[in-house]
Amino acid sequence: MVSVHADLADAAQIEAALGRIGERLGPLDGLVDNAGIASHIAPVARMGLAGWQREVDVSLTAPFLLTQALLPPMVAQGWGRMVNISSLAGRGGLYQQAGHSATKTGLLGLNRAVTLEHARHGITCNAILPG
Repeated sequence: MVSVHADLADAAQIEAALGRIGERLGPLDGLVDNAGIASHIAPVARMGLAGWQREVDVSLTAPFLLTQALLPPMVAQGWGRMVNISSLAGRGGLYQQAGHSATKTGLLGLNRAVTLEHARHGITCNAILPG
């Protein structure tokens, strides 16, 4: 088992963490993405750009970067499994949580795109929507 610490809002830390994991375990064939925050609860009209951006970075950009980094070895071996933890907010929105709702909707779109592009490579990408 390998444990690393990284700020998922920082692309360089994601890359470094995956490098350390790869050094210890070799090519990875699975991903469970459970990144997400909902720390900026406010009406859309009052949500600050910094709060919005932080939610996008952690809840949508980080899963994109993790997926993008892990796809090449999965394609090369012809097998891989990805699970993204989204939210029911991704289907119906949440009151005063535009950032969380938007990122979890976007995650479902990313999930679908990965599935359409890589099922032929033996890679599955599924979403779980707790809530």
